[in-house]
Amino acid sequence: MIRLRDITDTEEFANDIIDGYIGISQNPCDERYLILCYKDKCYYKKYWKDLTTKLARGLIIKVSDYNSTVFSNIMARVDIYNNLTSEQKESDDAVKYRKALLFDIINLLSWSEVVSRGLNKFFTVDNKERDDYLSLVDDDEGITIKENVDIDFSGKVSVSDKLDGSLGIGYIMDDKMCLSTKSSFVSNEALAGTNFLLNLHDGNRFCKLMKEELEGFTPLFEIISDYETHIINYDGMNDIVFLGLIHNLSGRWVPVAMMGKDDYTKDTIAKDIPDLFNFKVPIEYDIDNFRDAVNISPKVNHEGVVITVYRDDGSQEMYKVKYNTFLSISAAKDEMAMKTARHLIRNRYTPNDLMNHKKLSDYLGISKDWMNSNYDVYIDIKDKFDYEADKRYINPIIDMATEATKIFLDLAPKYDLTTKTGQKLYAIDVMEMEDVDKDIKTILLSMKSGVYQLALQKAKDRVVKPG
Repeated sequence: MIRLRDITDTEEFANDIIDGYIGISQNPCDERYLILCYKDKCYYKKYWKDLTTKLARGLIIKVSDYNSTVFSNIMARVDIYNNLTSEQKESDDAVKYRKALLFDIINLLSWSEVVSRGLNKFFTVDNKERDDYLSLVDDDEGITIKENVDIDFSGKVSVSDKLDGSLGIGYIMDDKMCLSTKSSFVSNEALAGTNFLLNLHDGNRFCKLMKEELEGFTPLFEIISDYETHIINYDGMNDIVFLGLIHNLSGRWVPVAMMGKDDYTKDTIAKDIPDLFNFKVPIEYDIDNFRDAVNISPKVNHEGVVITVYRDDGSQEMYKVKYNTFLSISAAKDEMAMKTARHLIRNRYTPNDLMNHKKLSDYLGISKDWMNSNYDVYIDIKDKFDYEADKRYINPIIDMATEATKIFLDLAPKYDLTTKTGQKLYAIDVMEMEDVDKDIKTILLSMKSGVYQLALQKAKDRVVKPG
């Protein structure tokens, strides 16, 4: 049995829970099972640590000697502490309170069994046109994580297609294999993924194989379902894609292409899993060095690639490359959400209601430094805004936004919207639609323009200015 203390520093981990960097979700079917995942605060604080916040990306543990009253008490005390002001946390009473809370969380974590784990958090490569260094970004949040990352561009790699779905983490509970997402046991995607595994791929037999032949490994999947809106067109696919295995103790990632070849799965049945259970697998690319991987030619209707780098000392690192067309279409989706937000501002809300909402900070002139230093206030106002926005405005117009998005995601990959020619062909197609409301056509044309403007700005940003 692998304990959490075997793979991390539980004191460091507990401190990050107390400070609000790592969240905990319980499995409603068996409260002993917890899933640990980093929180949004990690992005804004750029707080990424190998043994805590990066590790907590779908890390599933089973608490030994679970007591619901004790656990609820611990979580309530974490909330109380996080609601203290910075000044209050410096008081003698607060310092004692934290020490006692830290002791209880360490005791809870140290003896917990590691059931499964997801891939450690990894980031998207930017500045890939450079030969001497690269930068890492989180493209979803638009945040640079680390600049001037030193890497061996000639290093050995394996490269696979990056899929536009949700990470599915396999775990066994009551002799049944289920899937979670990185932060939930019961999200729509998690429930759909579990259903696909059990009913399309003989999940009970797969569970038996994992227990008898590959104990100590976690199977990872990509969940693609109608519950999630995809930028990539999967033609109505509702299924899971088998990505590979991760070794629970070491964290060693074994993608499908390497199963049976690496030291961890050599002489095992791992390489036969896709055929035995009729699993779809991601496309693997015949690329043998990092430089070629980050400069891979974009593929139509694909998100990008996942790169696993194998160092000479036996360690691994992982990176993502996302194609510009995918990023541009994704940004256009976000822009439509911004149009909805502007509608809310014009019609009802005052600056006091909105000033801390992260999606509106750029429009209202609120700095990220202010949000970071007033994070608890920001979260409270954000939650209130989200609730009121949904109740009063977003729900009445969500049908139109959803319909426009579905049409856009089906249509956009057919054209290169970063060019004038692609835009023209797209616009003609939109205008010739007979059964589409004119307001939806307007949104579709606006989204097309957003893709082009973003591509143009990216090109300008890459021009080297004199001096």
